Amino acid sequence: MQTISPGDLLTITIALSAYLATVRMFILQRLVALPEVELLDATESKKVKARKQELKKLLRLIAIADIPLILTVLLVCSYAFWPDLTGIAASIYVAKAAIVCFLVGIAILATYHIGEWKKSFKRIIH
Repeated sequence: MQTISPGDLLTITIALSAYLATVRMFILQRLVALPEVELLDATESKKVKARKQELKKLLRLIAIADIPLILTVLLVCSYAFWPDLTGIAASIYVAKAAIVCFLVGIAILATYHIGEWKKSFKRIIH
């Protein structure tokens, strides 16, 4: 198996971050589109409040997944450009840290996807 180049890792990470940004934007649009609870009766108000809380929770979860990916981009860029900026070879530990951050981000995303699949299957079965 070939090793991944810093440019390839950077490309994959930026693509995943763009994907998360798109999902975040979609959730924010849904959140903003919900009616104000003051204008609703008690039953509808409870439903809207619960939906708002659910969407806010999703936004927090997306941020948690995005943090390791952003760290990956910073580490890969510092690894790739450090020699050009300083004339000194970049530490291999920076590259290893970037890979670890990337794998953590992927693991978080995979965990979220599995959770959502389980929810979908439960809805289909019931």
